[in-house]
Amino acid sequence: MSTSDSASLSAIQKVFEEALSDQRIRPFKGMGPERGDLKDKWRVFFTASCQCGIASLMYIEISKDKGMEKITKVAPNLLKSISLQVDRFFQMPCEQHAKMSMRPPI
Repeated sequence: MSTSDSASLSAIQKVFEEALSDQRIRPFKGMGPERGDLKDKWRVFFTASCQCGIASLMYIEISKDKGMEKITKVAPNLLKSISLQVDRFFQMPCEQHAKMSMRPPI
């Protein structure tokens, strides 16, 4: 991989933010570098929130040996898989969301 094609977590996040077309999904950078920078992979996180207040957290793993050109090329297809996960999340009833929640009920 050439230096000009080297990937960084922030550069990868930007590629996915620019390729994101599903309005239900938002980039999520709150996991911190310790979650997004693994030994051999990058993780890019996304979230989608239901009207009931429960949010789903999803991520894409990118091998660190992939260059930016390849990442940019496959980003739309990878985001389609996130959209499918969001479809399934929104198909669940809010009662199921509440059961999956990591926070205590109010």
